[in-house]
Amino acid sequence: MTLLASPELFEQADACFRRAMQAFTQQNTQEARREFEDALHRYQQLSAEHPQNPVLHYNQGLVYQYLDRLEEALASYERSLAIRPDHPDTLNNRGGVLHRLQRYAEALQSYERIFAQRVEHADAYNNATMALLALQRPLTAKELPSLGLRLSEKMRTPALITA
Repeated sequence: MTLLASPELFEQADACFRRAMQAFTQQNTQEARREFEDALHRYQQLSAEHPQNPVLHYNQGLVYQYLDRLEEALASYERSLAIRPDHPDTLNNRGGVLHRLQRYAEALQSYERIFAQRVEHADAYNNATMALLALQRPLTAKELPSLGLRLSEKMRTPALITA
């Protein structure tokens, strides 16, 4: 990963993001939006200076996502994945954005890339299930291993599993 020439700008952007999340959690939408916009501006500056830093593109994607600027969030996640193609959190967030854009099959492909790494990622398992439901496609027992899904007896959902 590229070292930042402006660590203080990164710290400022990160602080803005934390303040935005706190305001968001407290349902102070105006304050959250203002802090997200500030964080976005700082991350944009940093990613222009350091285009090969995947963390900056990932963080920028998060901010875009919270601002409901989904196409821009997707583009940021794609830039991050171009540098670090198998990062599970980036793949999961990319899948979440694709899901919100109603591009369910592409979202599912994002989650499958996580499962192919044999990474335990609870959010990705849940999100993959939601994508399958949105596609209204039953999940076959043969697909379970390829999706990395392991169902206990308590978790079996007949509507999702076919022979």
